[in-house]
Formats: sequence, C-alpha cells, structure tokens
Amino acid sequence: MACTVMFSAESKEDDLADMTLRQVREKFAPIFNIPPEAVALVNSTSVPKEQEEQKILKDGDKVEFTKDRVKHRV
Repeated sequence: MACTVMFSAESKEDDLADMTLRQVREKFAPIFNIPPEAVALVNSTSVPKEQEEQKILKDGDKVEFTKDRVKHRV
C-alpha cells in the first residue's frame, strides 16, 4: 500500500512507508514546488517542522503540505 502526498492541486501516491516526513518533504519539494515554510500534516494532524525527522510514515498515511497556518494539535 502506498502513501499519498498532496500540495495545492497536486497529488501523488508513492511507496513512502518507513521514510521520515523530512525525507518526503525533500523528495517532493522540487516536484510540487513546496515552499520551505509550508506546514506538514499527516492524516490531518500537523507535525512541527522540528519533529519531521522523527515522524516515520506508515502504509496508507496521507501527507499534505499547506501554505495556510495550521494550529498544531497535540
């Protein structure tokens, strides 16, 4: 099963399980033109940038990058 990555109107399914969120950001930033200040959400929960290296993706995760300010949920 793949993970889905989204930014703006762009969306792609890819085998990203076991990658960190930071690795996913680095992989897709040039493809989707994701700005460095974009907020990352995994399964609709925002992940602070300083925690992206610790967040490991699992099969079926949905990753969205957004330019909108999102309040971090605990």
